[in-house]
Amino acid sequence: PPAGSGRALHAHACGLLKEPPVQLDQNQREIAGRALVEMLVQQGIEIITLCLDEIHYHLLARFRDKQVRLCVGRAKKHAYHELRNRGFGGKLWQRGCNVVPITDRPHQLNVFAYIGRHGDASAWLWTFREGLYWLDDESM
Repeated sequence: PPAGSGRALHAHACGLLKEPPVQLDQNQREIAGRALVEMLVQQGIEIITLCLDEIHYHLLARFRDKQVRLCVGRAKKHAYHELRNRGFGGKLWQRGCNVVPITDRPHQLNVFAYIGRHGDASAWLWTFREGLYWLDDESM
């Protein structure tokens, strides 16, 4: 989209906030990102990639017959609790999530590349290639 095309929508969304927006630091992004991946895997979701920056996340995963919003909601709740256990306070996620079904292989590759481009120096990026390197073999 053209630069500045979402300014009015962003201003409207900021006006609806009851509390100041939360911005995750680098350490918090990694904690929350790992927790999101862990809970999705525990629910049998095949995750391809996930990127989490200071204010939002992108996820590419195969949910098969699972309820996407319910599964993602559980993962967000788990991530919130992991952060809270480490002293994080405040509301972290908005309700729901925007779901865009993948239509074909080129669409999947495009989304994978789009999410990967968000993995700059400040964002936490995970792909299926890395596995769950932070867990002990016994915990899975």
